Amino acid sequence: MMYARLSQHVSFISHELAETAKIACPILISLSLSMLSGLVDTVALGRFSTQALSSAVVGTSIFIVFVTAVNGLLRSMIPLYFSASDSRESARVVFNSGALALGLSAFFCAVVLNLKSVLFIWGFEDTLSQHTYNYLGILIWGLIPLSLSMVVTNLFIVRKYTKPLLKVSALAFLVNVSTTIILVFGLTGGEPMGERGAAVGSVLSYLFSFAYGGLLYARKYKGVAPILVPEFCFSLIKQCFVIGVPISAAVVTKFTAMSMLAIWVSQAGDKHVGAFGILNNVATIVFIFPVAYGQAQLSRLGHTGKFETAGAGLRWLYACLLNIALITTLVVLTLFAIQDWLIGVYTSDDSIVALFQRTLPIMLIVVMFDAIQATSGIVLTHFKDTLFSFASIAIGYFLICLPVVYFFSDVTSPDIILHVYKAMMLCMLILTVLQVGRLSKRIVRE
Repeated sequence: MMYARLSQHVSFISHELAETAKIACPILISLSLSMLSGLVDTVALGRFSTQALSSAVVGTSIFIVFVTAVNGLLRSMIPLYFSASDSRESARVVFNSGALALGLSAFFCAVVLNLKSVLFIWGFEDTLSQHTYNYLGILIWGLIPLSLSMVVTNLFIVRKYTKPLLKVSALAFLVNVSTTIILVFGLTGGEPMGERGAAVGSVLSYLFSFAYGGLLYARKYKGVAPILVPEFCFSLIKQCFVIGVPISAAVVTKFTAMSMLAIWVSQAGDKHVGAFGILNNVATIVFIFPVAYGQAQLSRLGHTGKFETAGAGLRWLYACLLNIALITTLVVLTLFAIQDWLIGVYTSDDSIVALFQRTLPIMLIVVMFDAIQATSGIVLTHFKDTLFSFASIAIGYFLICLPVVYFFSDVTSPDIILHVYKAMMLCMLILTVLQVGRLSKRIVRE
């Protein structure tokens, strides 16, 4: 009897994993290629000149802030799409999401193109170099097609049809890499463009992603249901802000907290900063798995609708969390097994290598908790409960993690990175309890 029940549970969990993987794998590969594009840009600019590399790093850091703001708001499109009463209402959601993306990205373009004036007003006119302005002034134009391509990506996700994202992301990657290398070094005989060439390559890849992705979607679903209903609905846009602003705020909160931790770690020396940066890069590699998995579950949950009973909902939740825990564990064990090769890719400095290897185990435990809480937070978007996720992250980082490091650690200590990740482990453990508990209540309540 017990064996039969256990077999049923294993079968259910395996089925859930297989169905989710069909949606999540193309998203995961798309995110991986996006990260790889950034790596290629960094390597190309590093080989061109240190000045070009530094200007691109600073410019990209500013650009990501605007991308985060737009992406958070557009994430609201998915629950609004699923809660629409009919196909026409869904098409109205798509149109208003696209209009919001276009309007916001155009506004941010205007801000960046007048960035010198903005910084002058605040007294920071000499903060950025001319090379950074040159890079950012071109790259920011890519925010418009990038925002619209996010809408197209959301359309594929809500349709549970993410396979085209493989083709779109692979071809966009080739467009970015080939264009960037040619323009940065002037391989066609023209003048080397340096950081401006990298910016042009990125913009062209964003344009391609939007145009080709939109074409594939229209070809697949034209005539099946209305894709766009050009009717402005301010109540829909208001809901986008209500749901999306906490998502953007949560990401900005995390970025801010990690920046503060990096500043404190820097007081222990350059070696510690280098090790901390490499550890965060490795954590980012792991983090794309729960992002892809969470978006896939969001799509499946939208099509499933309400669960028949609270027990069925909780059964689904336990399978969902167990699967992401298993996936993250496999990724973590793989990274731990290849740690010598991994750190060798980044640096050959023995001091940084020692710091990395000493801290890696606890960092991998942190990202396992982070994966579970992040998945829960993404799924909470289905219930439009994003304010709770933001509040949890703000509490976790600013009332737990940062105070623990500030009051109970010596920032000049050789063990500061270890102390930081111990504080983050406590933070992630509490976040996991909060997010999973909230999600359980919402599922039972629904």
